[in-house]
Amino acid sequence: DGGEHFDQQAYIDHKLQNVEIGKLRSKQREALATPDEVAQFRSANGGFMWIAVGSRPDCSYETSVAASMVNELRIKDILRVNKAIRRVKNPQDPEYKRLRIFVPRLENNGIWQVVGIVDAGEGENDPGIWPHARGGYFIGVSDGTNAFALCTWRGGKCKRVTHNSLDAE
Repeated sequence: DGGEHFDQQAYIDHKLQNVEIGKLRSKQREALATPDEVAQFRSANGGFMWIAVGSRPDCSYETSVAASMVNELRIKDILRVNKAIRRVKNPQDPEYKRLRIFVPRLENNGIWQVVGIVDAGEGENDPGIWPHARGGYFIGVSDGTNAFALCTWRGGKCKRVTHNSLDAE
């Protein structure tokens, strides 16, 4: 085999839970969440963050946005996180296999290099929200043969005020 796959699917299947919202309540999209709904939301997003940090960097954006909503949490924010969690829990999703982390076995050819991939955005459609831009990075090692072993990643709100994607990156 040319490497190892890993994921947190057992945790996702058995521990990761949606916030329970009734049909009538889900129609009140702009309503503020109750203290009980906020507590459930924090728990659900905490579990969601666990997988984003451990094996699903594709979830980093959603967990970051959700964490920033807690102080003014609305039903629409809860529904957004529930939708993201449902997507992660669905093994029939055509993206599922691609989103598992694969660490290839690198060749010992003396050509190893550290590779960084950076991206940021959020203000393209509304320049007024650039101060709240989100960014992320991947850092890995390559052996020069198109194999890339991911070592670490991060996604979240930029720590500085930004005015465009170049500032954010």
